[in-house]
Amino acid sequence: MRIFDTKPKPGMPVSHRAFFQAFLRMAKAWEKLEVANGHVDWTNGMPTIVVDSAGGDGLDLSKAALGYKIDPDGDDTDEVRIYAGEIDRIAVSETNFQPVTNGYIVYVRRTRSNNTMLVTSAASVPANDTTYIYYRLYKFAVSGGVATLTTAYRPFDIDTCGEEVVTDIRYDATTKQLQKKTTKVPAWTMIEGGQAEDCP
Repeated sequence: MRIFDTKPKPGMPVSHRAFFQAFLRMAKAWEKLEVANGHVDWTNGMPTIVVDSAGGDGLDLSKAALGYKIDPDGDDTDEVRIYAGEIDRIAVSETNFQPVTNGYIVYVRRTRSNNTMLVTSAASVPANDTTYIYYRLYKFAVSGGVATLTTAYRPFDIDTCGEEVVTDIRYDATTKQLQKKTTKVPAWTMIEGGQAEDCP
């Protein structure tokens, strides 16, 4: 199903029937959204994608960009490898944690001035500031020298949480220029094991 039957034309009023139909189709798409090995939690009216199980026929995160593998070389059960990938089209290098620390969150720290990406871990992820932006990836537990995944953070955390994003682009026929409207993305709430946690 397509959102629009025909592409909207510049200057078309938002009150046009085509926009109403598109809105209904988007609402239906969100209502029917399904997650393989997971579900959508609508707590507080906001969709949160929750992965119930990463095993079996689910997504093999050892083959995904920024995926992970526990014991990547088969010789150290508390070692975790985070595979290379991209965030906001900026390369992130592969990183090993040997050993990964129990209860720590693995995250990416981006330096605003030069877009340098560093994969690191800590007990908590700092809040974004004027120097750095932080992206949560995973949380691991270690028991008896064996690492296990406890939380895989949803893709929205790899978005610009708390940052300015473009929400609308319009063509102004008078000035013959594109105009953009931005808004600050709210701090999403992540549901972990029944506990709400704010996005960093």
